[in-house]
Amino acid sequence: MACTFFNTRKSSRILSRLYDRAFTRAGIKGTQFSLLATVCYYNGQTITSIAHQAIIDRTTLSRNLAVLEKQGLIIVRDSEDPGNQKKVEITHAGEAVLEKSLEVWQEIHETIQDRMGPQNWRQLIRLLLTLQREFEHSDDMQPW
Repeated sequence: MACTFFNTRKSSRILSRLYDRAFTRAGIKGTQFSLLATVCYYNGQTITSIAHQAIIDRTTLSRNLAVLEKQGLIIVRDSEDPGNQKKVEITHAGEAVLEKSLEVWQEIHETIQDRMGPQNWRQLIRLLLTLQREFEHSDDMQPW
C-alpha cells in the first residue's frame, strides 16, 4: 500500500514494539526513554517549551511527565517566571535510568542498522529528517 500515513504508523508500531521489548531491561518503555531523553536535553525548560520543541500536545506531555515524576525520574516545579509555567528537571535517579537505557538503545539501534543495512538506514534517516523539516514548522502541523 503506497500510503504515507499507513506505512509510517505501521513502521512506528513495529519500532515501538522492538524498543519496548529492549527497554524492559532498563525498567522503562520506549516512549518513556524518548521522553526522559527529551527532558534531559531540555532540562529546566517549561512544559510548554518542551511540548513545542518535541511537537507534542501540551496536555499529552503533562500526562506522560506525571508518570515519570511518579517514578521519581523527573521533577515538575513551578517556574519563577510570570505566567504560572511549570519547569521540568531530570533527577539523579532519572539520569541513572537514562544512562542504563542508553546502553540498551545502542544495542537496538545497531540491530536495526544491521537488519536494514547501513545504506538503507542512512537513507531512511535522511528521508525522515526531510519530512520533519518540511512539515514540523508549518502552521497546520502545530499540536495546539
